[in-house]
Amino acid sequence: MTVRSLIIAAALAATPGLAAAMGCGQDHAVASCADGTSWDTGQQRCVSSTS
Repeated sequence: MTVRSLIIAAALAATPGLAAAMGCGQDHAVASCADGTSWDTGQQRCVSSTS
């Protein structure tokens, strides 16, 4: 293998790890509340829905 091929192979091997590290922030958290509850932004948690 040439040096160029080794550099390309190393870059391709590192790409999935870098992509995973970029998407692990708390600002991308996804969650849903159970049936009968809804999200309260003030309390930052699921609370019982009253109707």
